[in-house]
Amino acid sequence: DSDGSRGRLLAEAEAKVAAGEGEALLSQKYYGFVPISASRFASLVGRDGPDDLFSSDFTDEQLAAKLGHMGVAGQRATAPSHPG
Repeated sequence: DSDGSRGRLLAEAEAKVAAGEGEALLSQKYYGFVPISASRFASLVGRDGPDDLFSSDFTDEQLAAKLGHMGVAGQRATAPSHPG
């Protein structure tokens, strides 16, 4: 997002949600071709939104709070190191 379009779309989405217009489509299409509602975009892109489950900047405690409900059955005993 080198041109800042994601930030502008997020600001537009959050403003629409705050105004009770979360189901309204954003003025630009996501990735240039995907029509998306303000509430869905804010949920996906907004920091700590309902769909923000895998951000690389969460602390271990935040990840545990978000993903702790998932089971661990079937996981390998040792996991390869992960940069994130």
